Amino acid sequence: IGIWNMYGTIFTPYMAKYGITDSRAAIISSTANFVSIFFAMIGSYILDKTKKFRFILLICNFCALIIMILFTILLEFVKTLDIIFILGILLYSSLVGFLITIHTNGMDYVCELTYPVGESQSGGIIMSMNQIFGIGLTHLGQFFIDDIKEYKFITNILVCTALIISLITLWFIQDKLLRHEI
Repeated sequence: IGIWNMYGTIFTPYMAKYGITDSRAAIISSTANFVSIFFAMIGSYILDKTKKFRFILLICNFCALIIMILFTILLEFVKTLDIIFILGILLYSSLVGFLITIHTNGMDYVCELTYPVGESQSGGIIMSMNQIFGIGLTHLGQFFIDDIKEYKFITNILVCTALIISLITLWFIQDKLLRHEI
């Protein structure tokens, strides 16, 4: 959710660096928020039926990473603003959708892994860490956009790095669903 918070904060000035107007950036961002609702509902439904927390989170992280790479390529190498706008809606909406699904399913997974610790405690800790991570990413992203203009894509590389670290971490977590073993 920290990645989503970062882009929610700096998306319009970030897209302006690529020639996208404020109104078009707002359309991309609001479409992404709307689409994310459906991703979260579908992801939560699948999780509820399968109880495959780790597997679903790995797939969502991997998909978010691939989409982030495609989004970076789109912004860096496509020079037609209409194509950036249309594909930007599709890619960014999908990215936010997967990030929100990671957040909602990740919260459930944390509660499973930390049982018998209360859900409010483990959820509160993970939400606090998400916010701290989001604040740090926002400041770094803003720095790359404002102060190092020729390296604006580094913000996306930073997000890709965070997603890779998330994938590696998830890969090594033991998948013990403690609440379901009772």
